[in-house]
Order: sequence, then C-alpha cells, then structure tokens
Amino acid sequence: MGRHQSQSPISSRERNRIHARKTRQRKKEQLQSLQSKAEQLKGEQITLKLSINEKNTANILCCLFSNSQVAKSSSLDDPRVDALLTRSEEDIPDPSKLPALQPLILPSGAQHSKRTGNVLSQIQKLPNDGIDYELLGKDRSKCTPAELDQIRRERNRMHAKRTRDRKRLFMEEMAEMCKVLEGENQILKKVEQEKETATCELSG
Repeated sequence: MGRHQSQSPISSRERNRIHARKTRQRKKEQLQSLQSKAEQLKGEQITLKLSINEKNTANILCCLFSNSQVAKSSSLDDPRVDALLTRSEEDIPDPSKLPALQPLILPSGAQHSKRTGNVLSQIQKLPNDGIDYELLGKDRSKCTPAELDQIRRERNRMHAKRTRDRKRLFMEEMAEMCKVLEGENQILKKVEQEKETATCELSG
C-alpha cells in the first residue's frame, strides 16, 4: 500500500506533463492552421483581383470591336470594391503585419532605493493580472535568499503568462484577419462573376 501511494504523485505529475504537452501541440497546430489559411486567403485575393482586371480589359476590347457599351457591374456601386481593387498587394493583411504584444516594462529593483516613489507609481500602472509586480520591483541587494528565490519563481511565472497571452492575442488577431479576408474575397468573387457574365454577353 505504501509503495502504491508513493508512486501516485509521480504518475499524477506525469499525466499533467503529458496533458500540457498535448495542449501546447494542439495550440501550435491551430496557430499554424490559421497562418496557412490567412496566407491562402491573401493569395486567393491577389488571384481574384488579377482575374477581375483581365475580364474588365476583355470587356473593354469587346466593346471597342462591337461598338457596344460595357454593362456596369452592380457591385461597382459598393465603395468597398474600388478600395479592394486599388489596394496594393503589400497592403493586403497577412500574418507578418500583425502587431506584436508590447513588452512589459517592470520597475527596476536596482533603482528602488533611489526612486521609491517612481517605482511605486510604475507598479500602480501595471496590469492587475495576478502577478506580484511589487515583489518583482524589490531591491535585490536588500533581499534575503528566500526572497530572491521567491522573486525568481514569480518572474518565471510572469514570463510564462506573458507567453500564453502573446500566443492567445496573436491567434485572436489571426482569426479576425481570416474573417476579414474571407468577407473581402466574397465581394471580389461577386464582381468576378458579374464580369464573367458581361464577357459572355458581349462575346455572344
């Protein structure tokens, strides 16, 4: 019985490690999937714009040879269409353009004794996210070994949280970007279809 009880905590820790590893892998795959989707949607938008421009040119040429007028696309009344067609490839959203999470500036422990008031002011401006920033802002030269160890653990906890927050925000921004690109591409697909219909009518 005693042997079994001594093995249980180890097994529990191992299960936690396995669960954490699987969670990290799943989030990594989700992020890679979103990045791939965003890049694919951007490529699709570039192709749609080229197709629309080619069909527009074809329609104009058909009209010149047939003395007809180019039928106005109803989608062109949408101000978003002109903005999308004139937007440069560099301005199309993609993962590389997502803003990075701003670095967290901690109060300096080395300057604590010189500018205590300024440090306290910095602490008050820091986020209320469960991290003991007052502890992290302590003057290391006046801390006991136990306090230094506590500061180290708290700092590690803070960095782990910041990493999670960075990934979560990036994924949220990525998902929103994909949603926007999908909406824009739907608009362009409608324009492309109308251009295709006009081309067929002029050719017929």
